[in-house]
Amino acid sequence: MRVRRIAVLIDGGFFLKRLPKLVERQFCGTPQQVADTARHLCKRHVQRLTHMDADQDGEGLWLDHVYRLFYYDATPYDGVSHHPILNRRIEFGRSDVASFRRELFSELRVEFLLDPMWQQVSEELNEHVDGVVSVFPRPVAAAQALIAA
Repeated sequence: MRVRRIAVLIDGGFFLKRLPKLVERQFCGTPQQVADTARHLCKRHVQRLTHMDADQDGEGLWLDHVYRLFYYDATPYDGVSHHPILNRRIEFGRSDVASFRRELFSELRVEFLLDPMWQQVSEELNEHVDGVVSVFPRPVAAAQALIAA
């Protein structure tokens, strides 16, 4: 049985500023590397909290303790402004930082699976759900199984 008691919250802005001081440059150069490093650091943190050895975790047992992993950061500013001293436009949405952050968000995106326990899912919730999975037996089937027993 899974005991999901640990939630990890990563402050994206602080994490991206601090990451180059924590790991070698090869682990924080691209959005894919940053996402992999964030996952690895979360895994190590959960393993330490649960007193689990790294070699013990061949099958991803650390995830049995995880309720959710959160990455909190604002979307990049896409606006345009005027630089008063240089007298030119600044297009923030086209900057390297904005491109990096958008790509990082897509790398960090984890599918959101919903178990509605055989209930209907409202249309406004569907846009946030990547998949619907029901792991509990249908109530009718469960009742019939009890009657048959």
